[in-house]
Amino acid sequence: MSRRPRKPPITPSAAAALAETNAAKAPPPRRPIHILIGVTLAVFIIFEISMIVVFHTDDEIKVQRELTDIDAIYRKGAYAQARDEMLRFGDRWPGAKPTRGWNEKVGLYSARADDWATAARHYTAAVEAAPTKPKLHALAGEALYKSGDKKSAVKMLDFELTNFDPGTGDLDRANFYLGAMQFETHNIINAFQHFQAIANRDEWNAQLKPFYNELQKTYLQPAQQQAKATS
Repeated sequence: MSRRPRKPPITPSAAAALAETNAAKAPPPRRPIHILIGVTLAVFIIFEISMIVVFHTDDEIKVQRELTDIDAIYRKGAYAQARDEMLRFGDRWPGAKPTRGWNEKVGLYSARADDWATAARHYTAAVEAAPTKPKLHALAGEALYKSGDKKSAVKMLDFELTNFDPGTGDLDRANFYLGAMQFETHNIINAFQHFQAIANRDEWNAQLKPFYNELQKTYLQPAQQQAKATS
């Protein structure tokens, strides 16, 4: 019985050569069509974004330059002019009008110009654009109070007082104007509860003094005189 010839053992070098031969014979792998589409879309999106950046760079530079110029006017103390320039800025760049930043700036410039109606309108719009931002409700409340809308002012000031802590919110401003409105309606006890919360604040001393003087004149002195008369 004849034996079949045995194949020679495959050495590592022979195995490598065989693998290279098989790889050369195999057809190149085909990429799935969805991968090719995804790559194409990605390239297109990157191109579009780069074009947007290029076309808007000049606008962004103009916007920043205008805002810097308006801020310089404000810092010089020309508050009414700064307010008017910021309003015109909103006309030139309508996209700014719904934003918190633009409305807050108009509110600030208007308040410094004693234009409390405009300040109230724009601070309120700033609150609507950013309802969780601290201090905005207090500023809106002050402007609403000084423009005569005391009902809306109370809502804004109460919100500031109950939703923010002293480290972030403007609770001093809220307490002062809530106290002022309580005092005006002769709720003296409630008024001075608010005033006592800021009694040790140097920046509010001058504004608290007229209320304490009125308390002394209208309430304390008559009570003291009456007590002497009946003793």
